[in-house]
Amino acid sequence: MGSIQLSPVIRWTPDLREVSGALLRTRIDSLVATYDDDVVRRAISYLYTRETLASFEIEHERPARTRAERFIALLREAPSIERLNEMTLTRLQNALVDPRFTDEG
Repeated sequence: MGSIQLSPVIRWTPDLREVSGALLRTRIDSLVATYDDDVVRRAISYLYTRETLASFEIEHERPARTRAERFIALLREAPSIERLNEMTLTRLQNALVDPRFTDEG
């Protein structure tokens, strides 16, 4: 079990409220624009890979390469997901699990 000290909490301070939403997106976009596209792609790929390995490590799993690749593909898809509902979550889950364990909901 983790402790409360390890649980990140974001407090909506006045500074954070000031940069939330569209303004935050604008600032992020302008920062990313200062880097070469290839550098950004490589950084994203590295972070997705590290996140994938860390997620499986937390579960004490050693995934097959294809399963890790599917997980990374789903991470790449995440920004385009407009709404998390049962159908979307089921599709994401089914993309990761062994076909024997897929479900309809």
